[in-house]
Amino acid sequence: MDDAHRKHLAEQLARGRAVLVSGAGFSAGALSTAQEPLPLPSALRDLLWDVAFPGEAPDEGSTLAEVFQVAASRRRQDTERVIREALTVDPDSLSETYRIWFSLPWSIHYTLNLDNLDMAAGRRFDLPRRIKSISGLRWDLPVSGDLVSVHLNGVLDDFPDVVFSAQQYARRAAGADPWYAHLIADISSHAVVFVGTTLNEPPLWSHVELRGLKRGHRELRPRSYLVTPALSRARAAMLEQFNVVWVPMTQEEFANEILASLVDDARPGFDIVARDRTTEPTSLVQSIADLRGGTHEDARSFCGAVSRTGQISRVGTPSSASSMPG
Repeated sequence: MDDAHRKHLAEQLARGRAVLVSGAGFSAGALSTAQEPLPLPSALRDLLWDVAFPGEAPDEGSTLAEVFQVAASRRRQDTERVIREALTVDPDSLSETYRIWFSLPWSIHYTLNLDNLDMAAGRRFDLPRRIKSISGLRWDLPVSGDLVSVHLNGVLDDFPDVVFSAQQYARRAAGADPWYAHLIADISSHAVVFVGTTLNEPPLWSHVELRGLKRGHRELRPRSYLVTPALSRARAAMLEQFNVVWVPMTQEEFANEILASLVDDARPGFDIVARDRTTEPTSLVQSIADLRGGTHEDARSFCGAVSRTGQISRVGTPSSASSMPG
């Protein structure tokens, strides 16, 4: 990461204009409560294979989403046990790099992961802000003063309604989802640090197209950064069209070599994000209004109802039960 990019990121953090988006590679440095490394998708697929097809050798063609779907339909309790054991983080296993990541004034944190790394970090470290973990399958509203951490595909307690299988991805991609729409609105207006993902998630690109994020030939949205050790040439070129700069580093390297040096310069951002979070989350309210075909005032009322129940069953239908994506 060159000096110009480092300076730009420091400025965005100090202005409270930086967003963090994390994927599976971000959690790979943590251990589960079973003292095993948190699995990357290929390793989790192998764990679930033994549930779906006990006694059979894994093949090379079955995807994680496919194996999960078979395992959950055949042996639901065993599938939940494996996922919880694999993705529940031991707070004491977290290195100082995670303290660095969560000590910066991010405007918001989105994660594609089901694990509870964010909450484990909140227990492990004395952080500048409390972390408020929110399931993306529910439309909880941001809480003033907290670092809001949105799990776009659900949290462990949402099982079996987490967005994991191919059919679940398809259902979510077929419609529109307020938290994904909120993410795309942030991507279009904020500097984003993507870490531990190569940005190949179908729902994300579905909403990019839905919101028309890329229009014309000149890219005007803020510069963003993708932190991952390896990336295909074609994907790097594609992401350049969205003003996303590839930073070939691990999350540990980026935290220690880049973010640690920005902590002091970024401190003014805390006052700004605290002030911003006391105002209504307009883009989320507008997203819900757009999806429901109603007015902004209708959506504000709906958001108030959802913030009290904390859950939904379908778009526009408050419920006390866990929900599938609409």
